[in-house]
Amino acid sequence: MYEALKALIDDLFANTDIEMLSALHFPYNTASENLIKKLGFRYEGISHKAMEHDELGAVDLVCYFIDKTEE
Repeated sequence: MYEALKALIDDLFANTDIEMLSALHFPYNTASENLIKKLGFRYEGISHKAMEHDELGAVDLVCYFIDKTEE
């Protein structure tokens, strides 16, 4: 998964006008957290009760971003 996402991020920054990308994960999803960090995204904060989960109700999202200049 890392290689595919890294290639996509590189392509987007190289071939489009995109300057920044965001990534979000549920607080309990450590696999996504590790992947997002490995890709170079920086922690931005928590969006509290940002999404309505079918089973858990309102859940937080952990937010990250990466700038084109950080790539």
